Amino acid sequence: MVRIASNSFIYTLLCNFMPEKQFEVWSAVHFQRRMKSAGVAFGKKGKFFLQQVPLFRNPKIQHDSSSFRYQIDILIVADYSVYTSFMHIVRDDEYSALSATNDYLYAIFEQVRSIYDGNGLSENVPVTLNLASTMTIIREDDCPFAPFLKQTELNNLENATQMNGIDAVNYVQKWVADYSQWIPAHNHIIVLTRIDLLSSKGDSSTQGMAYVGAMCRVAESASVVEDVGGMATAVIAAHELAHSLGAFHDGTAGPAENCGRNYLMSATVSSSDDEQKFFNTFKFSPCSIQQIQLFFANGTADCLLRSKSREKRLRRTSRRKHRKPGELLVQQNQCKIAFGAHYSVCLRKEYLSKDPCRRLWCKNRKLRKTEPCETKLYLPLLDGTKCGHDKWCLGGNCVATDKERENCDDLNSSMCLELSDEKLRKYCHSEQFRSLCCVTCSQLAYRKIFTTSFHNS
Repeated sequence: MVRIASNSFIYTLLCNFMPEKQFEVWSAVHFQRRMKSAGVAFGKKGKFFLQQVPLFRNPKIQHDSSSFRYQIDILIVADYSVYTSFMHIVRDDEYSALSATNDYLYAIFEQVRSIYDGNGLSENVPVTLNLASTMTIIREDDCPFAPFLKQTELNNLENATQMNGIDAVNYVQKWVADYSQWIPAHNHIIVLTRIDLLSSKGDSSTQGMAYVGAMCRVAESASVVEDVGGMATAVIAAHELAHSLGAFHDGTAGPAENCGRNYLMSATVSSSDDEQKFFNTFKFSPCSIQQIQLFFANGTADCLLRSKSREKRLRRTSRRKHRKPGELLVQQNQCKIAFGAHYSVCLRKEYLSKDPCRRLWCKNRKLRKTEPCETKLYLPLLDGTKCGHDKWCLGGNCVATDKERENCDDLNSSMCLELSDEKLRKYCHSEQFRSLCCVTCSQLAYRKIFTTSFHNS
């Protein structure tokens, strides 16, 4: 039995046993009416009666490109290991840890969405990502990986920090099925963990895992992402989500041949000194786009179809805070998340480059000032991170900020959020309208700028 603390409703958990299916697994990252349930904190959008909300959205509708679009409702979960890492950063203040985790998950989602926006994944119908909800696991017993952790303890194994990636996905799938009555409706669940994911060969190079083509398969549409920090986590999450949409690794046999050059769906991510290869890490290769388009074209993605008449209400759920990821998580905090609470930004001149957004350098404050700064193999800065006077990072580039954002707000946020992007593009040309919907117009300009630079880089 699980008690919903805020409303004192009681729900019985049902175990849904699914038949085993053989799917190929390919390896390679939460916004606010918070409720707590048996150690799980989650935010919800709007009002729902939990027993009335289907676990997966699946409108059975006939469609054409003028009336419908594809929308992927994402549920992002921070497991107990991620939550405890934030507890260390904020010195065991539970409220601050939940708030910091919340900001981090929102930042990761926004970064993933920026990768998918404007990539033409569907030939005829737009594809968008929507944040369905977030969950933060604040008790180890409620973690999707609790069975693994308990078995490790029973076997008296000292190291419970490593887990087979395929097992991790299977644990999440069973967890979703078991808790289906009250987990928020979604199309895909992304679980972030600090547990080191292992490949089938037992090495720790794997940083994410998902089933290929599993989108719209109840409880199977799941990915597990090793939280290595910031932008790197977001790129891994985007990679695993694409697996669920039918994309294989670039360079593997079949339709993905001859699509190298370090694109998003490469088997390994490299922070290449080659400028084109670096920017390719945020892009889908032509092969990946073709595979995902085929996935949509053959009808297997119909659970993602949404009527455009619902766009206004759905858009409202995905504009929380109106801030870029790097504005929520300044460079100092990105260092703490990636390396630990005792790290800060590296200020030594020899580590400062002409491309400050491509690699995050951090300093261990427990060591002498003369000790070297640290980074990771792939660790760009989040979009919106300050990189100079009136400059911030966008897609690995240090570019001028929109100065209008510094002192702007939406004077009538409900009205601003009701308008579609098409209408906003028309109205935002008016100075008078921009004074009413400053933040919304700035967001629209940001999305346009990012999409343009994304394709031209």
